[in-house]
Amino acid sequence: MPTIHPTITTQYTSPVQRLLHGFCWPIALAVAAAAAWALHHSPDQAVVLQMATMLAAVGLAVLAERLVPLRCEWQEGSRAERRTDLTSLLVLMAVADPIVKRGLLPLVATITVPFATADGGLARFPTQWPLVLQLALAAVIA
Repeated sequence: MPTIHPTITTQYTSPVQRLLHGFCWPIALAVAAAAAWALHHSPDQAVVLQMATMLAAVGLAVLAERLVPLRCEWQEGSRAERRTDLTSLLVLMAVADPIVKRGLLPLVATITVPFATADGGLARFPTQWPLVLQLALAAVIA
């Protein structure tokens, strides 16, 4: 039984679990790379690609946690907990994500256009400030 962390051990009952444990991150990276490639070749399909990538990543995470759980006690949640998790995921993807992408991002872009310069920089950003303060301001803006 391999030890992942001093308090966490994983038990494999099948070769599929062993393979999934070893290849989960490479598969996730391959999905992200495929999405990036597809986005490069079809930028007009950005929303569809983003949703498909998100669903693939969530599906992979759910499958991995079901077959090779990091902690077995996490699977002992009630149906109500699973229903809450699924509901929050659906609300985030169906409500919050579009609000941010179609509402807040255009608003932020509209507000920042007057500050943009011809070379793509920001005319009024305080570049003379110490780096720590610039980073703090950038974090607030983001």
